[in-house]
Amino acid sequence: MRFFLYVIFIMLFTVVSWMSESIAIVIDGDLDDPEWEKAQDFTFQAGDFPVKPLVLWDETYFYFGCIISDPNVEGKHKDGIQNVWEDNDVEYYLETDNDKFAGRSKNSFQLLFGAAGAYNDTDGKGLGGNADYDFGWDSHIEYVTALEPGSTINDGNDVDKGWRLESRLPWSDMDIKGNTVKGKTMGWNILYADDAGASVSSWSPKVNGFTNNHEASNWGEITFIDGYALDVDCENHLVTTWGNIRLSCSN
Repeated sequence: MRFFLYVIFIMLFTVVSWMSESIAIVIDGDLDDPEWEKAQDFTFQAGDFPVKPLVLWDETYFYFGCIISDPNVEGKHKDGIQNVWEDNDVEYYLETDNDKFAGRSKNSFQLLFGAAGAYNDTDGKGLGGNADYDFGWDSHIEYVTALEPGSTINDGNDVDKGWRLESRLPWSDMDIKGNTVKGKTMGWNILYADDAGASVSSWSPKVNGFTNNHEASNWGEITFIDGYALDVDCENHLVTTWGNIRLSCSN
């Protein structure tokens, strides 16, 4: 069975779609499985370099890959659950009920991945505010991080080509039945933290670093529906057209 993903982001939101079918991706950090060619590209700038998140889905998993062209890769946390925000790290956020809660509802989830190999995960407490997250959630995330060829970690004397991530998260970890995903709209954002959190960049322009990243009301949206691969720009975001359809935005 085939599925397509539509992302809506007008003003803050964009309209995007992509195709995923019963995916046979090997989580090895290479991002070279042919299915990734169908993934949606959420590229945004982190200072002087691009961060290229990629997303696919099927009825079992939410797939997240990322290519980070950071010229100075840094990280000390090598495995397990660690404070990866102290390293170069990429994070994604989903609010599965799209409540736009002014904090982290109990239906919100965060995955964090550090350049050196460690990770972390949180869900929400539902209390409100930017400290409204809980480390008690224990996801079954599968992931691999890898340096791009020619890169070295923690060496400021060279120019790196960056690092990448390949991951998948079971829908069941978020209490979502995979056969109900199509048609759902969820809150959605991506962050990249550089220089031990001194510089934090966000896909959603309403998120200002670590000051309001846990307030889901500032995130964008992602909607999973059938359709052709398509990307529509409303505010100089994500201008790419796949397939034979292009739409225009209205405010």
